[in-house]
Amino acid sequence: WGPAARGAAELGIPFAVQLENAHVISESQVLAAVLPKGPTGCALNSSFRSRESKEYLDELGGVLVNCCRLVPDGLLVFFPSYSALNSALAHWK
Repeated sequence: WGPAARGAAELGIPFAVQLENAHVISESQVLAAVLPKGPTGCALNSSFRSRESKEYLDELGGVLVNCCRLVPDGLLVFFPSYSALNSALAHWK
């Protein structure tokens, strides 16, 4: 079962049309991780209260810069909201 079929089964709602495609990258190219601290040891806490703080944004930026040094062809980074993304981009500019 793919994710859509599992989701439909869990919800108990049949979907008339479902589309699932193969991924264009292999599992060996994906890393999902939780980083409790950044390169300087500061906590990476993206709670609503702290996600716009200078300390958090500096630390998150440091993590991304370090990852960019290690990953040759780029990163795909997810943010919890457009607001969080825009705050980070504004801070880093």
